[in-house]
Amino acid sequence: MSLAMTPTHKRTLLFVVTEEWYFRSHRMDLALAALSAGYDVHVACRTSSGVDLTDRGVRFHSIDWSRSDGMIKGLKSITELQRLISKLQPDIVHNVSLKPILLGSAAAVASKAKIVNAVTGLGLAFSSKRLTYRLFALVVVAFLSVLNLLKRPYFIFQNKEDRTRLDHLGSLTRDRVEVIRGSGVNTEAYRFRAEPDDDTVCVSVVCRMLYLKGVEDVVKASEILVSRGVSHLLLLTGAPDPENPSSIDEDTLWSWNERPQICWQGHSEDVYSTLAKSHLSALASQGGEGVPKSLLEAAAVGRPLVATDVPGNREIVCPGVNGILVPPHSPSKLADAMERLIKDPALRRVYGRESRKLVESEFSSTIVKTQTLKLYERVVQCR
Repeated sequence: MSLAMTPTHKRTLLFVVTEEWYFRSHRMDLALAALSAGYDVHVACRTSSGVDLTDRGVRFHSIDWSRSDGMIKGLKSITELQRLISKLQPDIVHNVSLKPILLGSAAAVASKAKIVNAVTGLGLAFSSKRLTYRLFALVVVAFLSVLNLLKRPYFIFQNKEDRTRLDHLGSLTRDRVEVIRGSGVNTEAYRFRAEPDDDTVCVSVVCRMLYLKGVEDVVKASEILVSRGVSHLLLLTGAPDPENPSSIDEDTLWSWNERPQICWQGHSEDVYSTLAKSHLSALASQGGEGVPKSLLEAAAVGRPLVATDVPGNREIVCPGVNGILVPPHSPSKLADAMERLIKDPALRRVYGRESRKLVESEFSSTIVKTQTLKLYERVVQCR
């Protein structure tokens, strides 16, 4: 059965994202669903060397940019995108995350394309107290307010709190806002697995190795557990992100790896196997999340969750049902929550089953694709 009605004529959809790897990880399922629904699908992003620029019918277009570009490079990227939009004449330009929202919207504002902006979390710009980030947040709000007057774009938020925050700042048209909770999980690829029989409980942390993701706080919590005599293995899965100012350097990661209860395994192409050999999953993010895909995937596999009580995490972690929420920046509270689940296998099993049920009922990729394709149809029909 089709996820959406096939358009009466071929429509063109252009995604604008920062990185090709991110698109494949978070949006490829949606792109393939759009193809099946009759859209001609293109992606503008920075591509890796040697990448296949046509993948299963989705066509990639290389944009020479990075997340750390300054204003001059940003203007050059807008020009590149304008040329691409002029060539493709897309019906919809779907910008994913803050930087593509700014540059992609600026490039599309004079075109006939409808704009869909997906806010995947407000990130450092809205969670940091540093002056530079606060100023950038003001720029974002001002730009979106002007864009709203010129083009009246549609917005997709992953959680209601981010939507409310920008709504209060006057950047949105309320009838053009949708909350679609995350990028979805393929529940067939991430199938339920009973926890392993290992004597040592494994706590998985799957994310980019960033201070903003609270990785250091989880490491500190692990050290607290060691001081309490609580046996466990902390499995850190993910690579640092040098373009992110919050990135953890490799020397620090390797020094953590030398501790007997910690294993840093770097980037993994098989996250499912990592989650399958864990007993619970943790994310101590300090803020800026949409709906963390790592927690969604862990929940799909049937793992209880420990996470910080910040927007985005609250969408997938239901205290007393499938996990425990703790205050951010609090390794001791994090250690308490981890210890509780490490010592209570029966509670882990109950929470794990509830995690899987929640993903199946609210967060599967099928649900997300259906909601997004319905939005596309509304967008192209709206004047």
